[in-house]
Order: sequence, then C-alpha cells, then structure tokens
Amino acid sequence: MGRLMKVGLVVIVGTVVSLAFSQAQIRTNQARVDYIHFLGEQKPDRTTLQDLMDAIDDRDPDVRMEALQVWQKAGHEYFRLDLFKSNTGSDINFQYSERQNWLRQLLVKIEPKSSDSPLVTKQALRTLCSLGRTAVSICPPYPTCGMSRGKPFGTEVLTQLAKDHATTFVELLDDKDPNVVLNAWQVLDADHRKNLLPKAISFVRGSDDLFKAIGAAMISMNWREKGVELLSPLLDDPEYKVRSTASLHVIVSMSDQQAIDISTNKACSIKLRELAIRSLGSVRNERNNKLVRQLIDAPEPEIRAEAIYMYFLDREKRDPDL
Repeated sequence: MGRLMKVGLVVIVGTVVSLAFSQAQIRTNQARVDYIHFLGEQKPDRTTLQDLMDAIDDRDPDVRMEALQVWQKAGHEYFRLDLFKSNTGSDINFQYSERQNWLRQLLVKIEPKSSDSPLVTKQALRTLCSLGRTAVSICPPYPTCGMSRGKPFGTEVLTQLAKDHATTFVELLDDKDPNVVLNAWQVLDADHRKNLLPKAISFVRGSDDLFKAIGAAMISMNWREKGVELLSPLLDDPEYKVRSTASLHVIVSMSDQQAIDISTNKACSIKLRELAIRSLGSVRNERNNKLVRQLIDAPEPEIRAEAIYMYFLDREKRDPDL
C-alpha cells in the first residue's frame, strides 16, 4: 500500500512538473511571437532583419507564422536596407553577388516546408507572392503596363511551386493584397487560368484601382476577344491611372478587324475610336495606312488629330504634299 502511494506521488509530481514546463514553453513561444509582431512595427535595421529571418525559419509553427505575416507586411522595407555597402566598399559586382546570395537564402527560408501545416504553407506562398511584381507596376500614369520588364524577384520559385500548390494559388486570388493576387495569377498555368474569367470581370467592375488594373491585364492576356467589350467602360473611369491602363489593354486586345470597324463607326465613343486608330497605326501595312490616311479628313477634331499623329509617326517623309 505504501509502495503504491509512493508511485502515485511520483506520477503526480511528474505530471505537475511536465505541465509547468509546458506552460513555461507556451509563455516563451508567445513572448517570441509578440516580439516578432513588435519587429513589424519598427523601422528595419540589421539587428531586426537577422532576428526576423531567424524567426521565418523557426521550428515553432506560431513563431514561423507570425514571421511570415510580418515579412509580407514589412518585407519591402527590409529590401531597401543597404545590407552590404559598408562591408563591400565600391566593388559593385561583389555587392550584387552578396545581395543575390542573401535573396536566395531568404527564398529558401520562406518556401513551404514539409513540416508546415496547410495554414502555414498558404501563408508562406502568400508571403512569396507579396514580394514579386507590385500591382502598382501595371497601373502607371504612362502608357506601359509593366508586365514585360523581365522576371521580378521570386518568379521562378513561384512558378515551380505553382505546380504542386495550384489550388492554393487559386485561393490566393481572393486575397486583399493586390500584390499577392497579381503574382499568384501570373504563375498559374493556362489550364487553371481558363476558369478565372468571372474573377477577372469582378476585378474590373470593382472599386479598387489596382484590382481594376489586374483584371485588365488578366483579360487582355487570356481572353483577348472579350477585351474591348469588358474594358471599354474603364476608359471613362475617374482615376487617370485606371484610364491609362485600360487604354493600353484595349489596344492590346483589339484585333485588326475590330480596329477597322471601330475607327469608322461614329456610334462608338471618340476615346475608343482614337484607340482603334492607334492600334491600326501600330501595325504597318498598306490597308491600315490607307484607312488612317482617310481618317485625317474626319470631321471630329480628336479623330483627325489621332490619325495625323499615327500616320506621320516615324514616317515624316511619307507624304510631303499632305
């Protein structure tokens, strides 16, 4: 009987010690999570950068999750740190090499791990997407969409990950961060994109300027035959950046025959007809040149001005009499 009581006492003491250790560990982990959250509110420096990168690679899922969320929120600020200048002097090539090495290390730390839960995996992919091309780059105040200026940071890694996590990337199209949405869409393959037209339409008909730009890019690149119809309403958007971006994608979407039909159709808006003339003028063949030349005599001053501009663009000596 006494032996049984002794064994029972040992079990109870062991349980209490175990619970106390677990509670201490929970408190320690929570303190680390709170610290990582605190880092996201501070101005980045080398110390916080190292602490955050260590936390991204942490084995504790709560710490890793918080670090990934902080990097998504403040990562671009950390990118701006001049990490190597003081150590590398004036050797530009060495600085570039060091920075590329640092970026590769960062990608490896952020990438989903086999031990990650589905929730942490999704956040890892979301964080990677937030570091790619910015949505601002496709909604500029000048006539270029920014979609063809080389591969932004992390694109190759994201493209590879999309093969195994396509479903998660589709889910990320519902994210509130336009940078996440843009990069998630860009790495999806054609089979997954073909079902996303309703999503693209919801973007162009929404209220957010950057999402309108993303929707315009999606439509002009995947459903070009619907581009003029779906994007023309954006030509009257109150925001200049949206109008500029929509104009570009309408031109990209417009077929030669559409441009011919629209340019001479007085039922179409002046703005749409101007874009049709711009589309015709950008494809140099005898038929298009003849039509643009005829439109120089159009009664509408806006149409005449656009036709004159496109007809003589880089062709000053074509028609000296005119």
